[in-house]
Amino acid sequence: MSDSNLPPYPGGSSDPYGQQPAGTPAQPDPSAPYGATPPPPAGQPAYGTTPPADPYGAQQPYGAPQQPYGAPQQPYGAPQSFGAAADPFDIGSALTYGWERFSSNAVALVVGTLAWVAGVSIVVTILWGVLVGGSLFALLTSPDTAGVFAAGFGGGFFLLVVLSVVLGLLAEAGQINASLVVTRTGRVEIGDFFKIPNLGQVLLASLVLVLAAAITAITIIGPLVVMFFGLFALHFVMDKGMGAIDAIKASIDVVKKNLGSAILLTIVVSIVSAAGSIVLVGSLVTTPIALVALAFAYRRVIGEQPA
Repeated sequence: MSDSNLPPYPGGSSDPYGQQPAGTPAQPDPSAPYGATPPPPAGQPAYGTTPPADPYGAQQPYGAPQQPYGAPQQPYGAPQSFGAAADPFDIGSALTYGWERFSSNAVALVVGTLAWVAGVSIVVTILWGVLVGGSLFALLTSPDTAGVFAAGFGGGFFLLVVLSVVLGLLAEAGQINASLVVTRTGRVEIGDFFKIPNLGQVLLASLVLVLAAAITAITIIGPLVVMFFGLFALHFVMDKGMGAIDAIKASIDVVKKNLGSAILLTIVVSIVSAAGSIVLVGSLVTTPIALVALAFAYRRVIGEQPA
């Protein structure tokens, strides 16, 4: 018969079934050699082994800061910011590039430019002849229709002016597109002069700039300012597929960011173009060079490398 009040035998357990409470350090084994590592506590991994991974994965601590609901995000389709060129251009490099690309594409650039100049001139001349000749014929055959003649001639003249302006804008757009192709691929074909991407927006952007120039003409320098800040508007419309207003805004942005270079470029390009007009066919050379130099500057101010 055992007495439950007797103290336990040394090394034994107070648990009548020989179990130890969880977390209680295990008692050394009397038979283990001296200096041996004692076994780990119950429920703990052996010494020197890697603890088992959490079967549920790492959890974020409770109360950790979260992204606040409704925080502003980058809007989808936000407009790209231009004007951060990796290597700013200079006038010498622009003109050198224009001359080099003209030399390697002389036939296509000259023929394409000549085709637009001759085509617009022929169409306008024919329409002018029809308008004036038809009106004079009607007046001579029926002298009593002088009022009708005056009204018809005035309306026809207005339509002729509008048509001439539109044809001139198309000619400019075709030549700019050809210069963009040169800076994109290094080569150009005659057909590129008559491929005008985003045609509707090209005409809209051109008309907006023309109207703005006409409205500001009272200030004398107003048209020059409008055309200066719209320097690259058609480039953005045809090269980036932008709408007319966004292209004008982008042109204003890059011109402001490169103001000094843009002013100098405009002056030099104007001088080069005007110098070609002194000789009858000189503009067939200087105009393509000036436009390719302008397209070169456009590539550089938007951070692209011309071909």
